[in-house]
Amino acid sequence: MIPGVTGATGFVGMVHIAALCRAGIRPRILVRAGHPWAINPPSQVEVVVGDLHDTGALEEFSRGLTHVFHYAARASFTAPEQQLHKINVEGTRNLLAALQPETRIVMASTQAAVLRDADIVDGDESLSTHAVDFDPYGRSKAEAEALVTAHVNGYVVRPPWVWGAGDTNNLPTVLKPKIRGYMRFIDHGRNRVETVHAANLVAAMHRVGHGKELSAKVFFATDDAPIQVKAFTNALLEACDLEAESRSAPSWLIRGYSLLRKARGKRPVIPRASLVYMTREQIFSDQRLRTLTGHQDLVSRDDGLEELTEWCRAMGGPSSLIDGRKQGKNYGLIEATWTFLTQKSASTLSLSECLTSEVE
Repeated sequence: MIPGVTGATGFVGMVHIAALCRAGIRPRILVRAGHPWAINPPSQVEVVVGDLHDTGALEEFSRGLTHVFHYAARASFTAPEQQLHKINVEGTRNLLAALQPETRIVMASTQAAVLRDADIVDGDESLSTHAVDFDPYGRSKAEAEALVTAHVNGYVVRPPWVWGAGDTNNLPTVLKPKIRGYMRFIDHGRNRVETVHAANLVAAMHRVGHGKELSAKVFFATDDAPIQVKAFTNALLEACDLEAESRSAPSWLIRGYSLLRKARGKRPVIPRASLVYMTREQIFSDQRLRTLTGHQDLVSRDDGLEELTEWCRAMGGPSSLIDGRKQGKNYGLIEATWTFLTQKSASTLSLSECLTSEVE
């Protein structure tokens, strides 16, 4: 097995390559020129310097790979549509063009590919992506999905709210408003959502990557059970040694104020896509994944929260995490997180054992 990983310097990508290294498997990763790992990478990985728009780097990265796990993307509800299309759609197209037909590619997509301003209960892969009419991010990922599934060996895994130790992408969006005092739930955070621990997502990616004769190309991957937004958000806050939040605002007020600001040519209070996540039921079934690949969760929610506490404290507390890795500029947080994932994390150790058995 020669695995390649794009987006390896991000949250889930780093969890993935840490587990591969702990399993004794040397991954090849694509790293932007401005990232510290472009000059001083971990010894356990093979680095190709470049990005999804560098044809030469993509050819070098793709040469001889048996599998590609594609995490690189721009994930934002506020980024310009042109930027989202360039990275998520054109970047994916460039990567596919560099791959050999026999190389299996598994792309991490998002539940935003089927986002709609309506409740979803027991949603599955039959949900149409054409409902993404107001969110450029979800639309760009839906377009990227179409490109990947058209590849002879292309597959897609859609995660919901990804979380766990090493999260400097999603977790700061919870920590920052709490630490700075402006956090509010909407309608008391009663709506239920799905989550997936990073190790469970990577395990799902590998089972799809190594599954033989799969009769489907797109899969949802979730933790064992949905949970209310307020309950899960407060669980994350408490895991990071912060107090639970109780304040709330009504959705009608947020929607009305956002419409007023939009009419005045200003940005809404929060993006409409974020409002959907904070007010609508978002419940998905990953039965297809479990049935066709034998996927099982590796990390329970309780164990994941306990490890999150350990990692957060090792990083210096929640205030050290709210600005994330600053696209590679926060070198101390990068190195400390890598050390934790490769030496202390129980979830990446369990994941490494799973990856070893998958390869065998």
